[in-house]
Amino acid sequence: MVHDDGSIEDKIDLEEMLRHAEPEVLMGSARGLNNFEALQKAAKEVLYDESKGCDSEFTTLRKEYASLDECPTCGASWYKSNSNTGLEPSDTTEGRQRKIPQLVTWYLPVKDRIKRIYSNSRDAELMRWHEEGRKKDGMIQHPANARQWINFDAQYREFAKEPRNIRFALSIDGVNPFGDMSSSHSTWPVLLTMYNLPTWLCQKRKYVLLCILIQGPRQPGIDIDVFLEPLLEDMADLWKEGLKVWDEYLREYFTVKAIIFVTINDCLAMFSVSGQIKGKTGCVIYLNGTYYRYLLGSNKLVYMRHRRFLCTNHKYCKMKAEFDGTEETDPAPKPTSGENVCPMTEKIVCEFGKVTKKPSKGTKRKKPEKTMKPGDKKNVFDNIVGTLLDMPKKTKDVLQSRMVLVEMGIREELHPKEGEKNGKVYLPPACFTLTPAVKKSFCKSLRDVRVPIGFSSNISRLVSMKDLSVSGYNSHDCHVLLTVFLAIAIKAIKPEHLKVAITRLCYFFNAVSQKVISLKELGSLRAFAQETQCQLEMCFPLSFFDMMEHFIVHIVPQMVALGLLYLHQMWSYERYMVVLKGYIRNRAHPEGSMVEGYNTEEVVECCIDYLKDGYAIGVPVPRHEGRLSGKGTIGKKRFITHDHKSFQEAHFSVLHQFAIVEPYIEQHIELIRANNKGRTTE
Repeated sequence: MVHDDGSIEDKIDLEEMLRHAEPEVLMGSARGLNNFEALQKAAKEVLYDESKGCDSEFTTLRKEYASLDECPTCGASWYKSNSNTGLEPSDTTEGRQRKIPQLVTWYLPVKDRIKRIYSNSRDAELMRWHEEGRKKDGMIQHPANARQWINFDAQYREFAKEPRNIRFALSIDGVNPFGDMSSSHSTWPVLLTMYNLPTWLCQKRKYVLLCILIQGPRQPGIDIDVFLEPLLEDMADLWKEGLKVWDEYLREYFTVKAIIFVTINDCLAMFSVSGQIKGKTGCVIYLNGTYYRYLLGSNKLVYMRHRRFLCTNHKYCKMKAEFDGTEETDPAPKPTSGENVCPMTEKIVCEFGKVTKKPSKGTKRKKPEKTMKPGDKKNVFDNIVGTLLDMPKKTKDVLQSRMVLVEMGIREELHPKEGEKNGKVYLPPACFTLTPAVKKSFCKSLRDVRVPIGFSSNISRLVSMKDLSVSGYNSHDCHVLLTVFLAIAIKAIKPEHLKVAITRLCYFFNAVSQKVISLKELGSLRAFAQETQCQLEMCFPLSFFDMMEHFIVHIVPQMVALGLLYLHQMWSYERYMVVLKGYIRNRAHPEGSMVEGYNTEEVVECCIDYLKDGYAIGVPVPRHEGRLSGKGTIGKKRFITHDHKSFQEAHFSVLHQFAIVEPYIEQHIELIRANNKGRTTE
């Protein structure tokens, strides 16, 4: 270390430095240790809590279990066994041995993250944006304009009086840390975002908080609430007591409170969190009111009868042959509210563990928060394109689905038939059966798509003209294709009613993806979506309608309650999981690398906040930043002007090169000649 006087000191008393900076950093198991490993361990204890657990029972070593060495449920050791010793030698020169836990869960305290946010004046000011900076013109452009936010403020006025109180969105999903698509290893990060912030910042990388990381390779399933306990305890404390923090923007101390306003999950994670997404009552909105039908040949459940959502005198309700052979007379089911769910869950007795007893069915939450699960566009796109192009393993038009029509006695023209020559069973063409020429035209239109940089990935790479298939797309690619390009690509399809149904679906997804929308538009879109669902039932086979297609009818009611759809999509969280996977440097311990990388970036981000001209890591600079000042986007081009006169001369020089300016130049010369008669043009 070089001092101000130029002298050099080889050794640094890091322990004394840390003790002076933060007295609590050397408390706990690292007190009194002088080596760097102990100091590093002490610093980690400040950044996060590390809990050990039993991999077979999914129980964590916390509270009353903290002093145990064995699982209280199955009696297994908390630690891995190596040569029947349960110990593994460490890499220190002293030859000490350390125990390797079977399962580790990292908890990064949310209270510390709240303190850090309000310690920065710019972030503290942004946390008030939902009240002071938001437009209040009756349009839905932020969750604060939605019904749930308004009703919550009316019910809890003390919470609503303080605009700095935080409304969190909780997202949970599994990810393979090694970058492949297999499910051999599943790591589960638990993320929080804040809806106090502006819509263009609330889901940026800087403001996504990693609060829990659950170690793989097994997924926790419905026992995930065991790992959520520390977060839920902190959230309960933030709701009841609050947290005293320093507001750097207003230069004062205040007590901040927080709630989990909404949960955002994909289908698998929603089952883990709510305990209810599969089977006969798989719809979390209607529960027992969900209509299901078991397809014997396909061994799957489908969810249909969307005519129930139409008005009773609608023409579709009287149609038989086009649907399931019956008229629809039942009314739409009523959504299940939290008040109705709470008594159901109070009767459930949960016993954790997977060896002695199978977990009880149903949710383990006392009272679930409002959940946003829009129709999964990727699943919808898979079903539509896979069926149209007859792609193996993706098409819904197979022999089993045709046999269901035989069983129900409907659509006789589509029943399987035997060939006259060879006796083989073949499937008569349906309205969604495309000829090779139409398939080729469909794929060619997608292959020729050209989009601006940053709009989406390269669509042409997803199309195979050899196999006449579309593959390799992610969720955002499906969003772009459904909202923009699919309606154009199907113009070559002959059946008009099929083309209309798919086009209406594309229009609906495009309309609900807008950044500003009115309640009046949502009212018309709700009826539009219900009719579109019925039209899809008339076109596609029964196996087409899984739970993801059913969720389409819930999109508009959820938008009325929670706000804009794009703020409740999984894209931002999926992109952030790619960031977490980028932290991995040790494939033997991927979760540990994620936590270390996240903490390192968090420290760097905190330091950048105090730099005047520093750019935040988690808020990317727009690629067109500085274009109006003459800065290019490629290479090291610079445009430097020393004075305004030089800038004008350069500007006029460029204008002289354009053909569009020539008439003005001629007019200017004629004006000079008129004002200077008797002088030559030279």
